[in-house]
Amino acid sequence: MAHRIKYVLAAAVFVFSACVTVNIYFPAAEVREAAEEIVGDIRGGDAGGGVQGGETAPGPGSRLNLTAPVYAQQELTVSNTNIRKIKEKMKARYSALVPYLKKGVIGENVSGELVMKDITALNLRGRAEVKRLVSSENADREKLYRAVSNALRIPTSELHRVRKIFAAEWQKTAPGGTWIEPQAGRWKRK
Repeated sequence: MAHRIKYVLAAAVFVFSACVTVNIYFPAAEVREAAEEIVGDIRGGDAGGGVQGGETAPGPGSRLNLTAPVYAQQELTVSNTNIRKIKEKMKARYSALVPYLKKGVIGENVSGELVMKDITALNLRGRAEVKRLVSSENADREKLYRAVSNALRIPTSELHRVRKIFAAEWQKTAPGGTWIEPQAGRWKRK
């Protein structure tokens, strides 16, 4: 009888634990707002991505720029020294990327990375320059995604979601002529 009670109790614990679902909160709205602000700052705030430099005024309704205490705390969370350093490096590099984006030499993929699309018209020096730019930009983007994830306390297992949100913003602000990949494997010129 004692074995049966232990067995039933063990089975009940197993069934109960199998029914418990761990629900991990992913702050999609906060990541989206951070992406809009960060990409806008890097690319000069122009929705078409063609204008470089200059600070932009915060958009109406941007949680990251409101003065309410809850949102002010959020703003400090996603704007730390590490993120600012990464942004400045990317901002300085952006003007060198623009001509290659506009010509379709470089594209914005669905994972938030730059890819080389059409380097056939470039000479060896030009190809080397594009490879260097793309490599440096992608390394900084990865650092940026991780820094934003850390600031918002997003687990590493959800980093792909951060990349995807940023990818949409990079594509939205890409200059005309840029190859973009809104869905995996489906490229189009902007």
